[in-house]
Amino acid sequence: MPQDGFAGWIPKGNEANLFGKLSIIKSSPWFWIKPAIPFKWGVPKLTSITVAGSFGMLAGYLASMIESIGDYYACARISEGPVPTAKMISKGLGAEGLGCFIASLFQTGNGTTSYSENIGAIGLTRVASRRVIRSGAVIMLILPLIGKFSATLATLPKPVVGAMYVGLFGLIAAVGLSNLQFVNLNNARNLFIIGLSFFALVLCRFKFSGTV
Repeated sequence: MPQDGFAGWIPKGNEANLFGKLSIIKSSPWFWIKPAIPFKWGVPKLTSITVAGSFGMLAGYLASMIESIGDYYACARISEGPVPTAKMISKGLGAEGLGCFIASLFQTGNGTTSYSENIGAIGLTRVASRRVIRSGAVIMLILPLIGKFSATLATLPKPVVGAMYVGLFGLIAAVGLSNLQFVNLNNARNLFIIGLSFFALVLCRFKFSGTV
């Protein structure tokens, strides 16, 4: 493959240029199986550093729980399902906590939580059947064993991934704002929560862009 693409339209170094990335597919094995071993990075030790880090992780878990609650409501609204009850939310958060506990035993480096991208995919495809979700879960358990497939996903150009994120997160934001039609905007408490959320969003935007 030429460095500027087959047609010569994408210069070398551009994020959409696949030059050099296709070798990842060629070098990857067809099948890749590695046994999961608990505490493969060693048994955690109780020190002042780990205790301080635990409090930081608890803050992350708290933020994830708040996000998950919003995801439950957004998913129910997109799929035109019943509004989640307190019992449903408790079961969902409990399942996520159990998944995070198992992930910590195997030290996978990631937790288990709801993903807003999946809810956005439901809104785009209009498919919210549990059978489809379960079938997708089985497929996702099998596909990672195929090294060529995982390597192919790794070669996706960043502009393509960014375009998907624009559609998914844009729809999620729209669904979240649509819930405000059921909120009493004459209530000072509700206005404070909405205003603080938008202010935090704008502040994070300027902070990450280097303005603040």
